[in-house]
Amino acid sequence: MLSYSMLFRYSDFVKGYGGQDADLASIIAFASTGSLLARVWLGGLIDRVGARWIWIAATLVWILGLVWHLGLTVSTTWQAYAARLVMQCGMAGFFGASITFISLRVGVNRVAEVIGIVGTAGFIGMGVGPLFGDWLAADFEQGVPLVRQTIVIRMFLLSLLFAVVSLGAVCLAAREPPKRKATRTAPLFAVVRKYHPGIALLLAVVMGLGISFPPVFVRPLAEARDVDNIYTFFVTYAISAFAMRILTRRWPETFGLIAMIVAGFVCLAASMPLYFLVESQWDLIFPAVVAGTAHAFLFPSLIAICTQSFPDRFRGVATTLALAMFDLGTLSGAAIVGCLLPLKFRFLPAAPGPNYGLVQICFMVLFMMMVVLTLIKIRDPQAKAA
Repeated sequence: MLSYSMLFRYSDFVKGYGGQDADLASIIAFASTGSLLARVWLGGLIDRVGARWIWIAATLVWILGLVWHLGLTVSTTWQAYAARLVMQCGMAGFFGASITFISLRVGVNRVAEVIGIVGTAGFIGMGVGPLFGDWLAADFEQGVPLVRQTIVIRMFLLSLLFAVVSLGAVCLAAREPPKRKATRTAPLFAVVRKYHPGIALLLAVVMGLGISFPPVFVRPLAEARDVDNIYTFFVTYAISAFAMRILTRRWPETFGLIAMIVAGFVCLAASMPLYFLVESQWDLIFPAVVAGTAHAFLFPSLIAICTQSFPDRFRGVATTLALAMFDLGTLSGAAIVGCLLPLKFRFLPAAPGPNYGLVQICFMVLFMMMVVLTLIKIRDPQAKAA
């Protein structure tokens, strides 16, 4: 996660090597779509080859993408698109393989707990990585093109260093083979059709929408409210999610996955009206705490409930399918917010500029609908799939 979050400033690479905002958007969209399509295929590969080997191979693919970027001189050529696609596929592989590897080492009733605990390491990486990136790129805006490119090269080199350390850690720690491995190549769609968790996949999509909402919404909202700094939100978000993951690590086993999912969507809905209170950077703390809590509740619980309908030998397909639905929601978040902001309705007070209130109301209603849907349609799995 340190290696990944170092590249939250990927826009510096695009702009430093001759690209514009439109180029950045098209590169990210192309690579994200490609990695989304690759996820389910990776799931079958994890089940056949083993999570440990795909984890190692995916980390090597991520490293290849980083090295490829170091050799680029322009960010608008097909090589830049291909290099980013390689990185995204590596990221999809090591996330899916690592979660699969970990989930196979505990009983089905503790899957959410272990995913949540390991996820706390991700919050640390996501919090620390951008600090390194900001430190390296402190003079980026004032620099001449050669200085900017030097800063970008250092950013990729430090990300590469973290990736190599991660690869070594995987090789040393992930030695135990999976408990059960698919002994033959089963038709992928037949496996998904037989064991898919149904409506839980829709919940995973909406979870992706909810978790991707702050990065898409907070910055333009802050600009509209004349708030210069937004780090308060994201630091508070990470701390809240980290703390709740630790404090509530046994709750999925104690109260059940349904209760955790309902609580997560209630928190997402409750965070929406709190954005109305934002008048300064310190007001961002209120929605950040609630949204971070929702992240801590939802992600491990929904991944667990999506995978529990699959047998262990198809856990890779199950995990990557759930992550693919999450990615689909994440990719859709920016588009939905972008479509809602310009809309005007008579029942809402007229306001100059984008209609942020409409966005908040629509998302709040959506999340509450997911609460009702969860209570009506979802049941905690009582037995392991055969």
